[in-house]
Amino acid sequence: MIRSNVVRAYAIGATNALFVTKKDLLDAIITIDEQNCGQIALLDVNLKRELNLTSADLRFGDYIMKNIEDNRKSSALFEGSDEWLRLQMREYLLSMGASSRNYRIWMAGPHEDLSGVVP
Repeated sequence: MIRSNVVRAYAIGATNALFVTKKDLLDAIITIDEQNCGQIALLDVNLKRELNLTSADLRFGDYIMKNIEDNRKSSALFEGSDEWLRLQMREYLLSMGASSRNYRIWMAGPHEDLSGVVP
């Protein structure tokens, strides 16, 4: 099934190490050990290039971490809270989607049935 021409993508979660031996079928391997430490290995060169973080992405990550660390001790502050983090991630993902070509094409057409949906 994985080698079928009609299968464009798949995701597998498995504890069987035999899946790792089929590296020619995989784009990425994510392993998590007994201490819950994870490692991501990108096997596809094109995917690795596409997933490189921009300087804006790195600044966003630093901004998130700084606010969480600075406000960890105070539960009364909004900045750094769970809700603040959710809002930051929502804004980040919406901005990323808005900058993509497919999003702009989608938004150019009328979609009356979806017009009331907030992104």
